[in-house]
Amino acid sequence: VVNRIKNSDDFGLTIKKGKTANSKCFTVHFVKNNLSYTRVGISASTKLGNAVIRSRVKRQMREMCDSLIDYNNNSLDIVIVIRSPFLENSFSDNKSLLSDLLNVQVGINK
Repeated sequence: VVNRIKNSDDFGLTIKKGKTANSKCFTVHFVKNNLSYTRVGISASTKLGNAVIRSRVKRQMREMCDSLIDYNNNSLDIVIVIRSPFLENSFSDNKSLLSDLLNVQVGINK
């Protein structure tokens, strides 16, 4: 819970001030923070589906982030915006897309 962005001001600041990396399923905004750890925020629009679907997708994203990101190695704020093609892919496909995006564009990996 420490590694989550929950405050909407932090979401807005990360999206406005940060750099952006895109793939067909995700948009990742990231910016350096003044903390000794990385925080991740997940945004799932109502365009994805109803509350049940959005909650399931966010749980999957948290699981992917926990396995891909070393929270204590970097000091970044990361906001991941999920796009609708996410729903068409399997969990492992989405995880590899996110891994590629984080490794190549953001420069973090576990």
